[in-house]
Amino acid sequence: YLFIMFKVLAFFVFAASAVFAHFELNGTLLTLGHDHVAKVHHVEHVVDDEHKLRFVHVVPKVLHADKFVDGFASRGTGFPKGHAFLHVSHDELLVELLGLSDCLTWHATLLTVHGEKGLVYKPFAWVKKAGVSLLGGVEPLAAFVFGLVHKGHFEELVKKGLPAHLFTLTLFKLLK
Repeated sequence: YLFIMFKVLAFFVFAASAVFAHFELNGTLLTLGHDHVAKVHHVEHVVDDEHKLRFVHVVPKVLHADKFVDGFASRGTGFPKGHAFLHVSHDELLVELLGLSDCLTWHATLLTVHGEKGLVYKPFAWVKKAGVSLLGGVEPLAAFVFGLVHKGHFEELVKKGLPAHLFTLTLFKLLK
């Protein structure tokens, strides 16, 4: 009886993982790309395992802008971890995703989506042990990062080709 219950449970776990197919932000995406993505721009500055700053900019292909409603996942160690707070609604199309993180204690993500209201920014911040916040706009997201980022590490990203975007320019001005 226990064996049958285990098999049933395993089936449901497998079925659920097939239904909720988070788009994984991982090393393969950064190096090889993905069929749904037109462009990935990745810039990082690494001093050591505990001192790094990573930026990623993902732009989907037009024909796949609706393929991100299941949300996103990243892989720290082990299996991909879904980020339920990072999502595109069924009536929205993903225009771009920007992410900036120290890869250890915090990350900031800006989704730009197109829907009934035109272009909308969805800024999210996460701090280890504190959790997730949906911030009110690009400026509050830049202010959040300003309070956490090491200025010298950000300057290294700029030197390595950090793209001009409303978010990166706002943060750049704060760090001057």
